[in-house]
Amino acid sequence: MALIYSPAYIVNQIDERTFQASLSGTDWIVKCYLSHELFRENIWPLVGDLVILEYNSGLRRIKRRVHYIIEVI
Repeated sequence: MALIYSPAYIVNQIDERTFQASLSGTDWIVKCYLSHELFRENIWPLVGDLVILEYNSGLRRIKRRVHYIIEVI
């Protein structure tokens, strides 16, 4: 299982830790969650911000991928 990193733009904030993001270079909108580290540091992206998402590629066959926001650029 490999970790995959993707740039994305925040398009909507659902709640305190849940966002929707558009994967850069595609029309795909994914649900993503603020990482525990960013949450503890009180760092939240705003709509339109570029972020880096991380997900585990090995989970795609078992269940839906879970994307985490690990960096706000």
